[in-house]
Amino acid sequence: MLEKLNRNVCYCDTDSLVYIENEETNAIVYQYVGDGLGEWTDELDGNHMNFWCCAQAKDYGYELNTRKCVGKVKGFKCSAETEMKMTNEQRKQLIKGSINYVDIGLCYNQFAINNCEIITKQLVKHWAFKFDKRIIRQKSEDEIYTLPYGY
Repeated sequence: MLEKLNRNVCYCDTDSLVYIENEETNAIVYQYVGDGLGEWTDELDGNHMNFWCCAQAKDYGYELNTRKCVGKVKGFKCSAETEMKMTNEQRKQLIKGSINYVDIGLCYNQFAINNCEIITKQLVKHWAFKFDKRIIRQKSEDEIYTLPYGY
């Protein structure tokens, strides 16, 4: 699929693909969409993204045409604080270098097996932009594209 969509691919993971939608890409993609094994699924249920922002692998956010905002960051649990602090606007500021990181407070339970205790610990994690897998090329103030090293 990557070869067929070529430079229209914005992001891919082991089981997902984000691409620029147009007549050409629709003709390619929709012949593979279905409910069967090995077929692609439209996870946006017929909607489309008006905004897409990816800071690094497994760290992206988007806004749908329904105005619903979605964000995913590997390593952070979804909570009221993470939803409030890890916004698409914050992600854009991290990428542009306007801010270096965002502190996210987390609570987690630690189980002590020997004395049967459950201890709740506070942890602060830094959400930061650490993009070192590809070469960043700036297209405009609000848009970048990347190339693999050695390209």
